[in-house]
Amino acid sequence: MRIDAPLFQNLYWDTNNDSQKQEFNPGHIAIILIIAILPHIYKLLLPQEELFWTFIRDDVFYYYKTAINIAQGFGSTFDTYNFTNGYHPLWMLICIIVAMFNPTSNSYLYLILLTNLLFVVLFSFQLLKMFRRTLGFFFAALLIFIINWNIKSSVALYTGLETPLYLWIVLIIIRMADKMSLDSTKQLILMGILFGLAFLARTDFILFLPVFFVYFAIRFYKSGIGKLCSRGFLLLIPFLLLAAPFLIWNYI
Repeated sequence: MRIDAPLFQNLYWDTNNDSQKQEFNPGHIAIILIIAILPHIYKLLLPQEELFWTFIRDDVFYYYKTAINIAQGFGSTFDTYNFTNGYHPLWMLICIIVAMFNPTSNSYLYLILLTNLLFVVLFSFQLLKMFRRTLGFFFAALLIFIINWNIKSSVALYTGLETPLYLWIVLIIIRMADKMSLDSTKQLILMGILFGLAFLARTDFILFLPVFFVYFAIRFYKSGIGKLCSRGFLLLIPFLLLAAPFLIWNYI
């Protein structure tokens, strides 16, 4: 397929012809991302009461209050009396950092939502990068619009919780897994770190971790079981170093 209009030549290329593939135009990227997040920016203009009635889940208030208590030295507690650990630690850490800079409850929610919006942008950009070769820039952008503008997916993606952070990390893992070499120690360690971060972003990632190991076993089976096991430890060590402190802390 060939489109002769100059505008569309910048947004589309024949995915079957490598010579026509081109890099992103930064201006087009900025326009796509700004349009994509417009529904989320609208949410930031709403008062807190309306946010919780419509778009924001009650769990946000749980993170919100617990993070402020931790930042103010009360420890991991929602009510300053009872200990709690019912949260995903990486997003809670980000909430705590935000609370340390601005513990005022009136503005804190909006700072968290702004931080959350940053990860929505990173997730959308990563998705755009991953699908630009197969769909072309135009339809990759359309995919981003559908995800961010559809009421169901929009509310699921942008709620002030860990979802966009987790999905962004998982997309990076998928993209890296497709290009990873079993002989690259650096790539294996980095993948292990990403596994750890994905687990800390959402602890139920542990359920999907075996899927990646099965993928690597199938992809690199010709390397032999010995090499697969020895190189697999390079994945597990950084993952365990990141995940173990939180797990141990929960059982002390």
